[in-house]
Amino acid sequence: MEITFLVSMHCASCKQTVLNCLNKLDGINNVDINLINNTVIVNYNENKIDKEIIKKKIIENGFRVSEYKDEQELINKGNRSRLIELIKVLCGVLLLVPLIIFSMGGMFPSIFSEFYKTNLIFLNGYLALFTVLIILGLFFNFYIDGFKALFKGHPDMNTLVFLSSLGSILYSLYITICVTISPTSYHFEHIHYFYDASGMVLVVVSIGKLIESYSKKKAGDTIYNLMKLKPKISHCLRDNVLYEVETKYLQVGDQIIVRGGENIPLDGVIINGSSYVDESMITGESVLIEKNEDDNVYAGTLNKDGVLRIVVTKIDKDSTINSIVKLVLKASNMKSKLTKTVDKVSSIFTPIVLGISVITFIIWLLVDTYAIKGVKFSMLYSSPFEEALGFAISVLTISCPCALGLATPISLLVGSSVFSKHGILINDSSAIEKILRCDALVLDKTNTITEGKLHVEKYIEFKKEEGINSVFNTLEKGTNHPFSEAILSFYNDNNILDEVTNITLISGKGIKGNYKNETYYVGSLSLAKEILPSEEFSKIDIENTKNHLVSLTFSSSSLYGMFYLSDSINKESIKFIEKASKQFKVVSICSGDNLENVKKVANELGINTFLALSTPEKKKDYILLLKNEGYKTIMVGDGVNDAIALTLSDVSIGLAKGSDVALSSSDFILMNNSLNSIYFIIYFSKKIKNNIKFNLFWAFIYNLIMIPIASGAFAFLGLYLNPLYCSILMIVSSISVCLNSLLLFRFKKSKNYV
Repeated sequence: MEITFLVSMHCASCKQTVLNCLNKLDGINNVDINLINNTVIVNYNENKIDKEIIKKKIIENGFRVSEYKDEQELINKGNRSRLIELIKVLCGVLLLVPLIIFSMGGMFPSIFSEFYKTNLIFLNGYLALFTVLIILGLFFNFYIDGFKALFKGHPDMNTLVFLSSLGSILYSLYITICVTISPTSYHFEHIHYFYDASGMVLVVVSIGKLIESYSKKKAGDTIYNLMKLKPKISHCLRDNVLYEVETKYLQVGDQIIVRGGENIPLDGVIINGSSYVDESMITGESVLIEKNEDDNVYAGTLNKDGVLRIVVTKIDKDSTINSIVKLVLKASNMKSKLTKTVDKVSSIFTPIVLGISVITFIIWLLVDTYAIKGVKFSMLYSSPFEEALGFAISVLTISCPCALGLATPISLLVGSSVFSKHGILINDSSAIEKILRCDALVLDKTNTITEGKLHVEKYIEFKKEEGINSVFNTLEKGTNHPFSEAILSFYNDNNILDEVTNITLISGKGIKGNYKNETYYVGSLSLAKEILPSEEFSKIDIENTKNHLVSLTFSSSSLYGMFYLSDSINKESIKFIEKASKQFKVVSICSGDNLENVKKVANELGINTFLALSTPEKKKDYILLLKNEGYKTIMVGDGVNDAIALTLSDVSIGLAKGSDVALSSSDFILMNNSLNSIYFIIYFSKKIKNNIKFNLFWAFIYNLIMIPIASGAFAFLGLYLNPLYCSILMIVSSISVCLNSLLLFRFKKSKNYV
């Protein structure tokens, strides 16, 4: 059983906390957490645990939880949340102006009268307190979440913000009370409250989170744009009456009408009408595709002109467009050694920062108070306590666990979005890293190297009879076997005889039907041998049929004809193999076809290594052989018989026209079925990996350099930072990671690597 929750996570520390608490529960099989959209996908054993217990456990650890319904709800919720945050931030920024004036009144003496500075010297403290309390009310979520995390024993980014803000307020409140009790002991120009630091931290961090949120939205624009392609209302035909129905309520078997210029709401099959359809949102190719009766159409694609009557084959949550969205989101979670190390560091990062802050406070209090070993330090603040508090708060505000948490997922989300725009989906994002090390390429033949569309290469006629072709044409209309399309194309006969009855498939051998008291067949040599009299069957040159694909037409008494069928090589394959031979140490074909056909294709493409008559087991053994020899393999295929080999290879690439089994086994899915997309995968995977490395480098280096500076370690050189600048630098760090990831959107396909 699987369920998805929306959880109020903020950083990598939050992610690790949720992961740890759920993994302790009995009955949890797997937990997949996405920081980009704050989703937690839990796979669990419903016989041992239920969703309410899981939800309760997450809440107990200090998080807000709701059950996830669909992507559209997530988008709407995100838009509402960003609007609310924008309003709060604007109010906070406006309030910062009077807060700074009241807190740092000594820096603006000219705007206050002498009477005010003498007799109302205490008033600034209360005005600043009142203002900061309004700001605190606007951003009280930091206090709630920060306290919860601290109380539960897993402090996070909110805890750092909460403690730095609270510490500033408490100290400022102490100064305010002191000035009120003994106003003559203080000089107006020398009073400095920390209320401004408290408010500044809350507002500036919120600005950073808002920009980060918009960056995430930009990174996920592909998802949002895909969701917009699905019309909310569909025209459903019931009892010959057209109703407007919400798309999410349509069921398999419902008939819908899609007019020219409208997007197709759900996956289905055309039962009436023809049109040109724009499927670029799936394939990345802008060429319009002609669609006629019995053709498949997909949710979100655009019907350009004709009116189509479609029968629904997949409900909303199972549609192709929803599958693409899920894969794009799933791709933002890379499971590699590097990311696991980052997660471990992130889980202890906040406690370490808290420890450094406490140590900083103690050391500076001792240094300024007692002048260690007689060395007199020049204080930057008006008292030892203020100085120690200032540096401690600076440490809390400058540290940035968010940058560590975002470094990988936001790059992967942008990368997977770019991939999907070019007709490539990622099933397992760890393959982005692995594909760069691959040096062996194994290809299935049919539908991969070849077109997968058989045609009649040669036809031998044994017996002529008026109208007999229409009989066989009618039989072939009754099956969707790959041979049938080629034979139907050869006959080019739209005539279907109603007199042909009892049309029956003969599993693995052919098809039969009755016409005028005679049974007619289209099928294989083995079927013909079973049915035909020996004298008729002897007309066939068996030796000449070896290593060829053949199909025969016959009745229970006579042989009519024999088709030699062949598959043509994909036009892209020749250039692709030519380049692949230079890129990989091993390039081979692994096909279930007969030796002669496989050898012919291999020779045409210049491939020396090939395997014919390969069962799924043989394909598996070949992949294992390459791996045992030290090769890192890429397997490219599209059929059920490729599934095992795809699973066992280091990186697997499936073609979308293949079976669902093959696709679920693939790391990358080519929606446009272009082999040349493999080069784009390799090229762009390198860009994504470099982008992630830069993000992680920046996140680590930033914290390693800035935390010591914020602690005042270099204050004797005049290098120090007050809490205001620290809070600004913290959001700059987080935003830098987001903006660097967004640079991946610049990359487009080029002839240099495609």
